[in-house]
Amino acid sequence: MLNKEFLEFNNSIKLENESTVLREKRDLLKKDFQSKFPKKCESNDIEIKPSDIDFVSQGSFKLNTTIKSQNKEVDLDLGVIFPLDILEYEDSRKIKVLGKEALEITGVRLPVIKEPCVTVSYVKGGEETIHLDFPMYAEYDGELYLARGKENGKYSWEVADPRGLNDYIISKITSETMQPRRIIRYLKKWKQIAYSSNATTEKKPPSIGLTLLVVDSLVEDESDLIAFRNVCARIRDQFTVVTDAQGNIVSAKITKLLPVKPFTDVFKKFERSDSHAIDFYKKISKAINNLDNALNCDNEHDAAVYVSKVLGEDFPIPEKEIKKASTIVNEEHSFG
Repeated sequence: MLNKEFLEFNNSIKLENESTVLREKRDLLKKDFQSKFPKKCESNDIEIKPSDIDFVSQGSFKLNTTIKSQNKEVDLDLGVIFPLDILEYEDSRKIKVLGKEALEITGVRLPVIKEPCVTVSYVKGGEETIHLDFPMYAEYDGELYLARGKENGKYSWEVADPRGLNDYIISKITSETMQPRRIIRYLKKWKQIAYSSNATTEKKPPSIGLTLLVVDSLVEDESDLIAFRNVCARIRDQFTVVTDAQGNIVSAKITKLLPVKPFTDVFKKFERSDSHAIDFYKKISKAINNLDNALNCDNEHDAAVYVSKVLGEDFPIPEKEIKKASTIVNEEHSFG
């Protein structure tokens, strides 16, 4: 049911290739970082040569699961790898400051240090249009370590495996049917629809969490509707939910560990507030109810109406077939 509509919808929401502008910005930033970061390091008695620096694509562009954002903003994750003795340079914040300075152009490009990365944003007409994240990884003693910490406050070098994570997910989503990537896109679109554009990142399930939930729970089906519904149900089933005597949900918890180092819980941020995980649980449960209603419909028009409650009004709704009532025509007999 609705196979044609799901394929059409997938084509309308996916952002398959980097735009020329995005590619130009990315390449320019890579060039600037590779030439300027070693100089910034040298002035701080740290020896890193331009040839020592490597880059690793991360996130949805690497996985080809990107969807168009509602505000037309484009995100790109590009990890930066360089050799560094993290025991000698234990304060990761200082290294991130050097990375920020390497990417900075006064009055033109103003990078921001965030907890897991350095971010560069491009603004057009007062709105952010391109958003590039640069996680910084030190290569030390055969391992990669992510520089964590803002300019002030807690900091650490956290063991990481960005290439291994890419390999794990790509091995799971590689399919002749392309259904795994479509289901990931549908779930990302559900997130766009279910959460207000004003909702903070803290309140929303992280995209890497949704991606891992899909790749580890998807059972492919000839029907995208059935496959998507079943993935949502398996996500709901991974929650631990506590209710009070009246049946009201008082707490909800979902855990999903990274399949590579550091094997951390991608939903750990939800521990800061019970309401965020409860909200996620209620929203995914509502989606399942609508998808079940769609499957129980006897026509594709009504089914698509229910699906549009999950994936938004852009989901194509076929015309409703009008069944013509059969009539019995009695021939008029003439008796002369």
